[in-house]
Amino acid sequence: MCLCAFVAKMPIICINKHLSDLFPMVLGAFLLVACVTTGGCQTKEEKYDAQLAACAEKVYKERPAELKCFEEMIKSYPENLFVHIFLARAYRESGQLDKAQKSIDIFNAAYPKYAAGYTVQCEILRDKKEFIDALFACTKAMSLDPENKVDPMMVTASVHEAEGNLKRAEFVYLSALKIDPQNQFALVSLGRLYETQGELDKAIETYETLLKQDLDLKGKVEEGLKKVKQKRDEMRKENESEPQKPNRSN
Repeated sequence: MCLCAFVAKMPIICINKHLSDLFPMVLGAFLLVACVTTGGCQTKEEKYDAQLAACAEKVYKERPAELKCFEEMIKSYPENLFVHIFLARAYRESGQLDKAQKSIDIFNAAYPKYAAGYTVQCEILRDKKEFIDALFACTKAMSLDPENKVDPMMVTASVHEAEGNLKRAEFVYLSALKIDPQNQFALVSLGRLYETQGELDKAIETYETLLKQDLDLKGKVEEGLKKVKQKRDEMRKENESEPQKPNRSN
């Protein structure tokens, strides 16, 4: 409702002198409501935080919308370089690795002591198959924040997987689980790695450990575990049905 219409519906204000004294209060309350609902009362910093939160909500729902949201934030707040870490992640998720690299380089130059920037850089370089540089970035992230090194350890393990060094990846996943035994991402990744290596009993044990936790995707994990058990049982039957080769040593 516009202000004129709002005032027009209150003729008593113009007639009754006592009530007319309330007009400034009524007008102030109306303008305050309008200010809050439209965001007009927010400072630039508050608007930035609100827009950033709105963009972040799109992360797991609308990838293209998420990317566009962060691109618009860069245009609206070019002086705030922190947005570049979110934009770099969005670019990487959409496969635009060169743009992702450019954004994370801008972020790391502005925030050289922020460990998460190097973790994101490690992910980007891994996807670009620049494995040595990727491992260097992850190592730097861990050195900057040794108290919170599980995330860069996870990315480090994924780099080893990508380069085909599966035993090294297994070692890093297990090392991360020693620090955080309930880390769901590490358990899922380790279970998948065991499947890849054909170590199905270890994969089953890892998934069963994971299912002891409260999971949002518990149904999918249970379904995956069922398939691994079926595969293991089929392999056992095949091995049992194979004819025994005669012993020619005698």
